[in-house]
Amino acid sequence: MNLFYQIVSILLVFSLWFDAIPIATCEEPQAWNALTVRKLVTDSFYLDTYIHARADVDYSVARLFQISERVGYFAHENLVLSTNYSFFAVQREDAGEESFANQHRFEFEANPLFTLTEQIRYRSRNRIETLYDEGMDHLSDRFRHRSVVEVSLPDTWGASSAYTSMEYFYLFQQGDWNQARIVPIGLRFSLSSSLILSAYPMLQVNKQDDSWSTRPILGIDLEWNAASD
Repeated sequence: MNLFYQIVSILLVFSLWFDAIPIATCEEPQAWNALTVRKLVTDSFYLDTYIHARADVDYSVARLFQISERVGYFAHENLVLSTNYSFFAVQREDAGEESFANQHRFEFEANPLFTLTEQIRYRSRNRIETLYDEGMDHLSDRFRHRSVVEVSLPDTWGASSAYTSMEYFYLFQQGDWNQARIVPIGLRFSLSSSLILSAYPMLQVNKQDDSWSTRPILGIDLEWNAASD
């Protein structure tokens, strides 16, 4: 019965989200899926392997693949530091569905987190990224900030918690914000002591050449804490 409530909760969130998005959305919806595997090295350090893929919402066309290795440090009970390397294969929109370009990204994060009440938690991610596109002769840098508010839910709800988030992207070379990602409500499900599944709708807002476009996203993430097994 608990699994039934989890499935119904996911479908309800997604249906409400698409009902709220205008039919005239500029870009086609996509499905984003991710897997995070965490392994504690010591009580203070951890290693994350993060795998992320994007495709058209019917999974007919792949759009992006990412794999990241992250080294994190619990600097304080309210602060986590991380340094990361990410590899991307990104579909080239000007060269057809079968052509992908490679990108390398070097990242540093300083992420505060706070318990506001017994049920409410706040965390943010503050990341500086240096990006290198193969075939290009220069690097680019950007800053990302994401705020998340998460609320624990009663066991009878099926989901363990609900959350909302907002993320902004700032390009240093252009001196301007060029992207936002908005999650109005996402749900997290504790499948076991080491597995957490997150289901969320997202609105991705992009700026290019002084014009803005939007894209609805359906997201499913799985987190495996290997240290708990």
